[in-house]
Amino acid sequence: MELSLDMDFSELGFGSIQNQNEEPFNARQCKNLLLTLEKRWKDIKTIIGPHVHIFLPLLEDLFRIIVKAKGVVASCIGNWQLIALLQRSNKETFREILLELEWFYNMLCEVANKKGLCTRLEREKCVQFDPCNLEEIEQDEEELYARLRNEANKAFNDSNDSKLINYILQWQSCIQQYESGVVDKMKLPLEFPLPNFGECPTILKGDNFVVVSVTTWLGFKSITKTISFEGHHANNIIEKEAHILSSLNHPNIIKVFYCGYYFESRNVGKYIIGMEKGNTNLASLLFEDKTFELSLMSKIDMMLQIASGMCYLHDVKVAHRDLKPENVVVMDFEIEKIKNGGYLHLKLIDFGTSKVKVKEYEVPTREWPYGTRGYIAPEAMRPKYGPFVEIDAFKADVFSFGMMCCDILIQDRHDFDDKDIPKNVKSKMMSLQSINCHKNLIAIIKECLIIENPSRRPLFHEICEKLKECKKVILEETIENTLVASNSKVQVWKKCSLNCIQLPQIWNMHTIWIFFVTLCENQRKSNNNYLNISNNVINFQSSLQMRIVELEKNFLQNDIVGVVGIPGIGKTTSVRNFHIYIDRKISNKNISSLYGKNSKVEASFDDISSLQNIIMWDLKNDYLVELNKILKSLDVKDEAKDLIEGKQLLAKELHIKNYLLILDDIPNFEVLQQLIDVTMFDKKRSKLIVTSRKSDVLKNYISEGGKMELLSLTKNEAMEIFSKHAFEDECSKIPYLDKISIEIVDACSGHPLSLEIVGSSLNGQTRIRVWEQALQRLKRAMICHNSNDIWTRLKPYFDDLNNKEKTMFLDIACFFSKDIWSEIIPKHTIIHFYEYEIENPNSILLSLKEKSFIKIDEYGIISIHDLLRDMGRRVSREEFDGVRKWNESNESFTNFNHEV
Repeated sequence: MELSLDMDFSELGFGSIQNQNEEPFNARQCKNLLLTLEKRWKDIKTIIGPHVHIFLPLLEDLFRIIVKAKGVVASCIGNWQLIALLQRSNKETFREILLELEWFYNMLCEVANKKGLCTRLEREKCVQFDPCNLEEIEQDEEELYARLRNEANKAFNDSNDSKLINYILQWQSCIQQYESGVVDKMKLPLEFPLPNFGECPTILKGDNFVVVSVTTWLGFKSITKTISFEGHHANNIIEKEAHILSSLNHPNIIKVFYCGYYFESRNVGKYIIGMEKGNTNLASLLFEDKTFELSLMSKIDMMLQIASGMCYLHDVKVAHRDLKPENVVVMDFEIEKIKNGGYLHLKLIDFGTSKVKVKEYEVPTREWPYGTRGYIAPEAMRPKYGPFVEIDAFKADVFSFGMMCCDILIQDRHDFDDKDIPKNVKSKMMSLQSINCHKNLIAIIKECLIIENPSRRPLFHEICEKLKECKKVILEETIENTLVASNSKVQVWKKCSLNCIQLPQIWNMHTIWIFFVTLCENQRKSNNNYLNISNNVINFQSSLQMRIVELEKNFLQNDIVGVVGIPGIGKTTSVRNFHIYIDRKISNKNISSLYGKNSKVEASFDDISSLQNIIMWDLKNDYLVELNKILKSLDVKDEAKDLIEGKQLLAKELHIKNYLLILDDIPNFEVLQQLIDVTMFDKKRSKLIVTSRKSDVLKNYISEGGKMELLSLTKNEAMEIFSKHAFEDECSKIPYLDKISIEIVDACSGHPLSLEIVGSSLNGQTRIRVWEQALQRLKRAMICHNSNDIWTRLKPYFDDLNNKEKTMFLDIACFFSKDIWSEIIPKHTIIHFYEYEIENPNSILLSLKEKSFIKIDEYGIISIHDLLRDMGRRVSREEFDGVRKWNESNESFTNFNHEV
């Protein structure tokens, strides 16, 4: 049967469904996908109009998307056992199809406009291809497991159904604990049904330690990898692959059915990993069947699938490290279907050498390189002389991908020269030119295979975009050729049906469509409470000004003022800006307050201009060292030998002249007594402002009116700070990020610094899974640790920095901060310091600024937030053996017990 643009959406074929009287699994995600397809199908018919013959190459690409959507929808109906295995946590599959559809639709509109072929283009102002939000996905998941529990009540205790249900429910519990942040790494169910190897097992490959076999598991065909180990250490190493696979879920990554291990004796055992079964691997398809030829569009689609899977891996900080055709499996492969317009569904396999929690440049720790000859990046090879150099495992994956792309396009394998990788690359590029490969594809592969400077290789999300752009260019060229051919004919087609694309299996969508229209009729509405946040919230600078107003009011009416609030709420920022404000008033002899001339506030302090100096005492450093700095700034000639003497000298100065003393971050009342005599302050002489995280520090010396408590930011204020860093002062232009933005802001608990760091880490990220990981991190900090502990929120983002960024950040935190470096710290000073140590230090400083770890003002002056400074010093002490300790007193570093 033909696929025609005259068809209504309900007439399109999506494959036969065995059981059409049962509600599908993942119902909301299926409904969202089909509703989007239906709307866009109508738009596509409008855009193309009578020019079907011209747009034929593009419509073939649309057919590939429809086939993928058909497969996903069909897999949600029918055999519940198989669905339960394959459809759990399957959100990425739905998202990827919607992203493909969005790309196709935008490309079609762009090409049609360029060629002037659309006279009836009625495109919506904001066409949406939004995936389901997290709440809807969770509802789908909950319904899936509710149905499993219902099936459990029907199943016999020792049946395969009962075993399968119990195992999946255990697995789901492990997934929920991991994704909600309760545990740091994915755990596995301790017990699982063993696979059936059969009397004569089919072994795909094997050696003394690893055997891969075709097995049956609870009635399902599966591939089982059996790994022998000896000793608990070996068990831990092997367990890594299972942990990696069990936490991954993407349409282009193999899905794990089961995994676990058992001991045959005290120290000897076997690890078993069971996976879904494919039909063949990519190497067999490309190199063994010489009669099977793939179209260029099919090859680009294959490259995109691999790049998409690798992009997902890198997003979750996993490097594959052995990317090659043998480690890509082809699912549901039938030559006749492929020849009739189907598509090849590829999945990545074999994560035994993969690395988790990958950071940028690291030195390999074993004697031989990871990977396979012919695909290993040159920097990953051990040098002939000397040790391994630092390598970026992500960039090494990109090189392997580039070599694989050559294999896909050429469909031939060349001999490799282990000792001359540049020669191998040159040979591959010459082969691409010999088959007249498109210049844009050659350019992409050339970038992936850069040898001299691996950092210049693109990231996988960039590769995906480049491949899509290349695909668009090739399709445009094909359309241009079609137009030329059409114009040379005497008679131009008036109408044309799409009669050259055949659907292998047709069924009427009406029977399944009933299920979706009878679901919840309320359409999903994005939570846009903060969509126009920049237009209706108080500016954060205005909020700071209000704090200064309140602080001045308290300052004028009280001899001692306490500023209290949780870490990171802005206590230090408030008193420092108040310091600047009062200092200007003293300098200008200006006693007018922020309230204006009509203010009714009665100041009991005679005249602010009578203050002779403002002293800011930072208590995060050695008390005596800081006190002597203060005494020196007051022209006190004597240096205090201890705190008792220093306290007396300071009290003498405070009695003679009028000072404002600011004590920042008093940990407790005992420390306050140790440093200062609070009875020396009164309304007509020197005054005291104290900041603390604890409200009881000044309870015996301060009136209720003298206490200023900084509350957590309102939701609007918090969203404004987050948006400033995540969206660069604008609201999200991607609707499906709205709701998760709100959840992330809520998880930051109103901490401005957390909002800045987390927001900066998400700037420019459009892949929702990256946002979900950020949310998981914050949840983990809230559940596993104290929700007010800034350390647990910010430390993972420090871990994400590369080694050069870490080095520079820690040096700035320990050496180039205001408490150590008495003068201002211009950027050129830091750059000069690292001139011969780090390549391009300016770019690293800018990167730290973009990630909100430091600030650089318009004059190039560098500053660092106190909490980040303290975190840097704690990291230096705990993880780097105190190598930066020399520039601080031993007592300060040894006795530094404040929580970051």
